[in-house]
Amino acid sequence: MPLSIECINAAREMRGLPPLTTSATPTTIAPPESKPLAPMTRQRSAASLVERYRPRTLSEVVGQAESVAVLADYASAPYSASFLLFGPSGVGKSSAALALAADLGCDVAQGEFGGVHQIASGEQTAAAVRALLDTLSLCPFFGSGWRVAIVNECDRMSPAAETIWLDALENLPPRCTIIFTTNSVTNLSDRFRDRTEELCFTGDVTRLKDAIGALLKSIWLSETGQADAPLHKLGAGMVRDGQVSIRRSIQALGKLLHEGNHAALTI
Repeated sequence: MPLSIECINAAREMRGLPPLTTSATPTTIAPPESKPLAPMTRQRSAASLVERYRPRTLSEVVGQAESVAVLADYASAPYSASFLLFGPSGVGKSSAALALAADLGCDVAQGEFGGVHQIASGEQTAAAVRALLDTLSLCPFFGSGWRVAIVNECDRMSPAAETIWLDALENLPPRCTIIFTTNSVTNLSDRFRDRTEELCFTGDVTRLKDAIGALLKSIWLSETGQADAPLHKLGAGMVRDGQVSIRRSIQALGKLLHEGNHAALTI
């Protein structure tokens, strides 16, 4: 069903754009021109460094080759489906979900208007799931028309919300992908897990050390122009119980840059 001029203008008003006027000639709505990210300064926080270097496509996700290969294969010939990405915190689950959305043609920068819905753990009630499912039946304003819902920390959903998902995952709308992420996959019921394709994201330090080291060297070169990044050994702050976090590693590098201290970084 085509969108009315009133609906289109309401969305444009929310984005600070002038309204469209009706005419005999159909008007094509072009997505806003993308602007390059501003160069990072040392006044910007370590958290902003994480966002600046977040993978934009699946090809940029590091250290998770097997799971990324499955997602990339899916993106090459997509169909309505659901995935469960599990593993420790900070190893790229949410980043991979956003990268998949981009590879499916969603306009990630436009959020829900671009077909990307992110659901936080505290919002996973029965009512929230019903509202999300209703929204996923609508065509987004921008992007390819694919809808991707990213449900973070899904092990914290309410029992009623899980019950709704059990039926919904077997009857997804066309061009719709649901991606659940969790740090505690064993907390989910077998009935729920049986309705998703599970992909493990590792945090094993022996498997990720080289990939993280290469990523940090690349970031260091980009931010400082220096090829010799001071990365010597993994520190306790980034490794916990043998599990390393990509996010914590980038944050540590960001802190180093923020402080203007080019001494040895313990990684």
